[in-house]
Amino acid sequence: MKVKNWRVWDLWPEYGETLFKRATGDAPEMESSKATCEFLSRVYRRGMSVLDVGCGAGHYYRSLMERLDPDIDYHGVDITEHYIELAKKAYSSPNRFSVGDIYDLQFPDKSIDIVFCSNALMNLPPPPTRPIEELIRVARNHVIIRTLLG
Repeated sequence: MKVKNWRVWDLWPEYGETLFKRATGDAPEMESSKATCEFLSRVYRRGMSVLDVGCGAGHYYRSLMERLDPDIDYHGVDITEHYIELAKKAYSSPNRFSVGDIYDLQFPDKSIDIVFCSNALMNLPPPPTRPIEELIRVARNHVIIRTLLG
């Protein structure tokens, strides 16, 4: 079955409000955020740059600041403009967030120390070959993918 429109999140802005509440601390931290921080703690060192592809409203940024490094060099990209607007509203450093396409990331080759993508690939039409190639292309050291497999 071919998926005609994989950008379903544009049709569901309410979900962004849930992510926004997590980003601001008005809703509980996601277990996936905790797990991602635990995994990242094995490879992250102060001063490393981190790119969150499919960042939503930036809820992973909050977890990373609280659990790993309050001064983390973080950047988040998401294809859903509404989510990026919410992320910019949630944080005092809105330039950390930008609209971006996982099929064509606007970062130079090997420019980010750690690139992670959590719970995004499962929403793309199969196979996600090009998105994975993009994650690898921009990563200097590590690519971490968290996804549901079935």
